[in-house]
Amino acid sequence: MSDLTHFLEQLSTRINISDIIKGDVKLTRKNTNQYIGLCPFHKEKSGSFNVTDGKNLYHCFGCGASGNMFGYLEKKRGLTFIEALHYLADQVGMKVPERDTYTKTPEQKKAADRSYEILENTCIWMQENLQKSIGENARLYLEKRNISLAMQKQFRIGYVPEGYHNLIDLFKSKYTIEELLKVGLVSQGDGHKKPIDRFRGRLMFPIFDRQNKVIAFGGRALGDVSPKYINSSDTPTFSKSHILYGHNFASKELSNEFGFIVVEGYLDVISLHQHGFKTAVAPLGTALTDFHCKLLWRHRVPPLLCFDGDAAGYKAAVRSAKKSLIYASPDHRLNFVFLPKDEDPDSLVQKDRQHFSEMLTKFKPLSDVIWNSLIEDIPIKTPEDQAALRKEVSLLVSQIQNEDTKLSYKEYFQNKLFTYFRSLGQVSFKKNNYKKHDSDSKMMPLMVKKNKDDVFQKILLATLVYHPHLINQVTDEMLHINFNDELSDLSDWLLGYEGDKTKYALLDAAYHEGLKKRILMVISDDVLQKAPFLKQKDAENVLLGWKEVYNQLEYLLKLDEEVRQAGQLLKNDMTEQNWTRIKELQTIKLRSRENNE
Repeated sequence: MSDLTHFLEQLSTRINISDIIKGDVKLTRKNTNQYIGLCPFHKEKSGSFNVTDGKNLYHCFGCGASGNMFGYLEKKRGLTFIEALHYLADQVGMKVPERDTYTKTPEQKKAADRSYEILENTCIWMQENLQKSIGENARLYLEKRNISLAMQKQFRIGYVPEGYHNLIDLFKSKYTIEELLKVGLVSQGDGHKKPIDRFRGRLMFPIFDRQNKVIAFGGRALGDVSPKYINSSDTPTFSKSHILYGHNFASKELSNEFGFIVVEGYLDVISLHQHGFKTAVAPLGTALTDFHCKLLWRHRVPPLLCFDGDAAGYKAAVRSAKKSLIYASPDHRLNFVFLPKDEDPDSLVQKDRQHFSEMLTKFKPLSDVIWNSLIEDIPIKTPEDQAALRKEVSLLVSQIQNEDTKLSYKEYFQNKLFTYFRSLGQVSFKKNNYKKHDSDSKMMPLMVKKNKDDVFQKILLATLVYHPHLINQVTDEMLHINFNDELSDLSDWLLGYEGDKTKYALLDAAYHEGLKKRILMVISDDVLQKAPFLKQKDAENVLLGWKEVYNQLEYLLKLDEEVRQAGQLLKNDMTEQNWTRIKELQTIKLRSRENNE
């Protein structure tokens, strides 16, 4: 029996498939080993998704999806078999057998063991250097950065002295130059230049794999030397695009409350761990890669990207946002934390841990970061600028692989574009602004021609009568509307309607419920004339029209409330300032209504 086969058997006895699926699906126990719930792979109203512990299998009688724990993690979270293996092992504190034992020949395994030995011995030597007299400046630097001895020990921080052949001379009787070159500890220029140590006069940070083996190093210069940081080059044991610094420690600290915190550098990671934020990790001198994103998404809590509060940090965040957008989905989210100007995670957490903790709760979602970057990059002064912004939005959205997410982003950006252009005074809502065959109608929501509040309410309800399939998409907005007395019963009935989502089926059901009078009220010719988008067949355009009416109604109601509050304030305190304020609000409200007549 191979090491992997034995490990899989042991793993299956320590973890139940229901424990994995419960994070995504609300399961109800059927009997001792069986659960049932709503299928996460298709929409359904009654549970047909069965989960069986013991056998560690799932099966949906609705869509036919079935498999074991590994299949579930692959289908639901996009993990490979190896990624799922490590994820499950982490849940129960098991250590996955070294891949070498089941993927490499004996000769390859021997060579890999030799590389790990060289790297481990080098790490020990660097740690010893830090404690000697030659490491005094490095120790003073760590003291200045308030890195505790416990953290120095945990992360195995070390030091290499100045000199071109310290490491080569140390190991010359034990390892060949070729072996040192292979693991990235020695550099050699073109031609027949003499090999030299890659790291010289630097504070050293070992880089670990999941099994805590040293696989590479990063070095920070202590003086005015460029570059400030250098890393090992890619080797058979190390690929910087596949490794996150600190991941070996952080992955063991994940919970249902805390996901990964992604920062920029070694000391940011170490400082956050020291202050209790033990899920911090960092890419190794490179932008966040596709593999990094997949690694972060193994955990169900979305990661937080928290880069430095300077221009470079902001650019890194935007670059990561745009790069990851292609994978955006309900299971693949990224959130971003933007620190105060000129602060980084290390500096802020040391000044005020509570403030840093609060900043982590004030994150921005991926969509907001991308939108904000777009309107900063493309100044809008001309119609051509508008077209350029639309084009950039369209290109970004087209990359998204998940179709549901792509549709949601398209709608999100369309609403953003509409509101943004309107705020710049570049979108008109005057009468006859709507054109049935306008080529831009799919991008720009269509506004009504008149705007008494009850007319707005009738238009919203009429839209759902003509297009019942939209009801589930606007439920949240409907619940926020305080419909007037003669329309509230129809609104309540529409929200509870579960029949066939066609206009005629809904009308038939409504008439049987005694709502014919209300229906005729909201689909009158007068209402339909004021909302031309209602009769369109394009569901996307109809939804955008509905949401624009909703937004306008919400805006007017807020204005009404502000006018009421200003009136109360004037009543209590008859000052010129309060009188001016109420006149300003009334003027704004009047103009807003006139713009849609």
